[in-house]
Amino acid sequence: MQKNNMLNVLNFPTPNQSKNKDKVVVYGFGQAGKDTVAIKSKAVDILAICNTFAIEYKEYHGIPIITPDELARFSFDKIIIASVYIDEIRETLTHFHIPNDKIEVYEPPKILIDKRFFDAKKLINTLSNNSTKVTSGHLTKTVESLLSKPSNTLSYKEWLLIYDFLIVSKAFPLALQCRQKSIQALLQLNPRELNNEMLCEYLLALFDTNELEQLKTLLAKNKVRLSKDDKSYFTLLLNFAHGKAQYTKYNYDQKCSVSNDFTKLIKNKEVAIIGPCLNNLEQGKEIDSHDIVIRFLPSLSGGLDVSMAGSKTDIVYVSAHKLQTMKSENSTLLKLPNVIYVLEPTFNGEKLNLTNNQRLITYAGKMKLFHSFGNFILRILIDIVQASPKKITAFNFDLFTSPTPYVPSYLTFLDSDKNANIGENLLVNQAVFHDFASQHNFLKILKKSGSLHCDKILSQLLELSSEDYYSRLQTAFNKNGF
Repeated sequence: MQKNNMLNVLNFPTPNQSKNKDKVVVYGFGQAGKDTVAIKSKAVDILAICNTFAIEYKEYHGIPIITPDELARFSFDKIIIASVYIDEIRETLTHFHIPNDKIEVYEPPKILIDKRFFDAKKLINTLSNNSTKVTSGHLTKTVESLLSKPSNTLSYKEWLLIYDFLIVSKAFPLALQCRQKSIQALLQLNPRELNNEMLCEYLLALFDTNELEQLKTLLAKNKVRLSKDDKSYFTLLLNFAHGKAQYTKYNYDQKCSVSNDFTKLIKNKEVAIIGPCLNNLEQGKEIDSHDIVIRFLPSLSGGLDVSMAGSKTDIVYVSAHKLQTMKSENSTLLKLPNVIYVLEPTFNGEKLNLTNNQRLITYAGKMKLFHSFGNFILRILIDIVQASPKKITAFNFDLFTSPTPYVPSYLTFLDSDKNANIGENLLVNQAVFHDFASQHNFLKILKKSGSLHCDKILSQLLELSSEDYYSRLQTAFNKNGF
């Protein structure tokens, strides 16, 4: 196994950090603030927790809870903002004459990531009876010992904590075994006794393992209680798996659904989806022959060879945040004529008005798979399949198995992503937000149902078992410097 890099990535406190600790105040008493206290308490001296408004609680684990007007009573080295209300808190701190060089922002995405791996390290330490640090040898020994035991030795969430830790440690074969144990532990539960959140995870596990008949039975006979939106979503997933999905106004995140304009544009058309990877297949002419060509940003930049990537662009998928950044930079990617940009409908409450015969259309919103949110190709597919196209073909995707040919912009992240430490480490991003196996399994189901066609490279990848796919990931991430 490669040397474990998790401790360096996440900066877990070590014993010799205890000397000369910084004295800090944590600003924010929501979940992010509480997680910050748990993560930082060994590395710094937390003098107080500041909250904008007075609350009934006066302390948290012995740490006083104060309001901003009480900050003057404390002599601190820095204030850590642990809240989504960063701008408002900065304004408050300025009002109370706190200098900028004493303010540190701990972005909520980074808190989420650090807390998850903080819990994973704590769990592994407990299981290995090791109170100092997790080394590569301890990790391997502990996990191998666990994998020899029944799946109910740990809860499914505990198995997933260790799974994420192993992914970031580039230990893919062991990680996949942990994932399988997690699903086994979950499916041993009685679905009728689960709350809505746990029940959704249970049903997503059935979909992930291709237990479609069992999933269909639970939904059809109302044997389990689901919210109306969740039942619509699982019905949609089943339709995908059986190759008969059609336009459905499901509203999984209760914010947006596929627009009628988008449906009219796609219906009965041959659609190509272009990914960010150059796989040396000269298929540019085939791509451009499609009625509709859909791309997302990385496949538009980097001076791509049109013989491999094609030149036609009808629709671009992009996050509202990224689009706003591109507008401020006057990016040439926004000057493509007659292009439709598909994204969330607003950014910071303001509509993003484009010119040059360009249009905005809302995409369907977040999709959920087992231990995962859908990445961009899956979000695109969940829109397109509903719109009843004649045929969908995916080009230039290799699912992270050969990093070298990826265009540079694919690994270019927004400054906010870098500040949150979620953009510069692709493995951390994948482990916490987009599970490799879930994406792979979903695409396999779509291909098997006839809902998705693929170029040669992606077709070969979707023929692989999960074990073989993770073996390919192990090679890619450990030998190719990804």
